[in-house]
Amino acid sequence: MRAFGIVVTLLLVLGTHPAQAWHNHGHKTVALIAWRQLGLANIDLQQRAAAILREHPHRDLFLKTGRPAEFDEDTWVFMQAATWPDWVRDPKVNDSPVEDHDAIVAKYHKGNWHFVNLPYINPNEKNLFDEAAIRKQVLEPELDPQHEPRHALAALKQSLAQLALTDTPPADKAVALCWAVHLIGDIHQPLHSVALIGSKQQFGPKGLLPPHGDNGGNKLAIRVKAEDPAGTDLHSLWDSLLVEKLTDTQLNALVHDWLQQPDFVRSRFTVALNKKDLLDWAIESRDLAQSVAYQGTDGLLKFHILSEHRDLNDPQIPALPNGYLKTAGEVAQRQMILGGYRLSDQLSKAIMNGESN
Repeated sequence: MRAFGIVVTLLLVLGTHPAQAWHNHGHKTVALIAWRQLGLANIDLQQRAAAILREHPHRDLFLKTGRPAEFDEDTWVFMQAATWPDWVRDPKVNDSPVEDHDAIVAKYHKGNWHFVNLPYINPNEKNLFDEAAIRKQVLEPELDPQHEPRHALAALKQSLAQLALTDTPPADKAVALCWAVHLIGDIHQPLHSVALIGSKQQFGPKGLLPPHGDNGGNKLAIRVKAEDPAGTDLHSLWDSLLVEKLTDTQLNALVHDWLQQPDFVRSRFTVALNKKDLLDWAIESRDLAQSVAYQGTDGLLKFHILSEHRDLNDPQIPALPNGYLKTAGEVAQRQMILGGYRLSDQLSKAIMNGESN
């Protein structure tokens, strides 16, 4: 199939960009799948979502910008909405900081909303750590002393609740929609729902200690190929799988192809779509991280632990085992599609509730 050919090609040209959770094109992929599903379910749902985003405080400054000719404005704005929570980390237009840069960052950037570090204990040290206690420490309480969400699951829960309330101010509802679209993408990237935990004896002077361990692969360096002059961190590699190098036009065609494949039609995801609990989604991703992202040919993946200087030119950084990228790409593809379907379902419910309560 044509989509499979695109996937194989893209696996050979992974980037090494800073971690942003699937990167922008990955988030746009999840969003575009959800947008099309909303239209199939009820075209009115698309119109309601578009109406919410017309009230966004950065609609003209960011959401509408850069639209290719083949996208209508509502579709493009919805796709851009998926990337807005990353844009507010360092808001720029044409590579220049926007006028209210610092105020936007201070108000909207929420670094700890993008992940939840469910523990994966080093298989050789399970007797040294209490996984249940670490998980409880990560998840509870959901809110910090300022009543802000402490992790992605709490942030998503809050965002969906704001969408479902009729008295949420329009601008706040538009912001909540952006976060909901983005966070469902985040949770389906396996390394946004996991932290590898291990001792100093196994992993060097600082170890990978609880509760944050390796920060979802951000501390682990690998080489894509042995001959590569530099490595990348494991998290960034997963963020850039499959779609990072595509143009928006190519992305549009790829999503169309994916959704035509018999293995990826909605009915093939029935069991997964019956899982409604947000924590179950994160556990599902954590388990994929354990079985695929951290899995090497002899058990745990061989990696180099990065120092604070993050030297990616260190000759000790090992290469990925044969076949790793192919398996990782297959997982990423399925997770993006499943994330798009789940996003459509969650938005349908929240938007309908927000107009009926």
